[in-house]
Amino acid sequence: KQWYQRRVAITPGSKSNSPITSDKEENVLQVLELYKQKVKYLTGNIDFLKDEHHKILKSLHEEIERMKYENKELKFKLIISDGNPPAWMQEKGWHDKKEKSTDCDSALIPLL
Repeated sequence: KQWYQRRVAITPGSKSNSPITSDKEENVLQVLELYKQKVKYLTGNIDFLKDEHHKILKSLHEEIERMKYENKELKFKLIISDGNPPAWMQEKGWHDKKEKSTDCDSALIPLL
């Protein structure tokens, strides 16, 4: 119990007068300081990664919203063109080769 009380009373930078525990305590304090520095460094790395992750997710969500809007616009253009795909879609082979339906409900494409 005396050893514990004496050890707790020692602060970083102070040295004990006892030759038996002095080196051990000094080594423990040095190791403790190294671990504190490592924790601080790793905490900074984690914070950096959190910020980068947030930025990437935000930009991905913005890209998704932009693509949804673009998709909505293209679907609208397709509906307005009476089901006939624009020339650029025909050139790329993106049009549906099925027969055209005269039913209005089947011609509508659900918008996002």
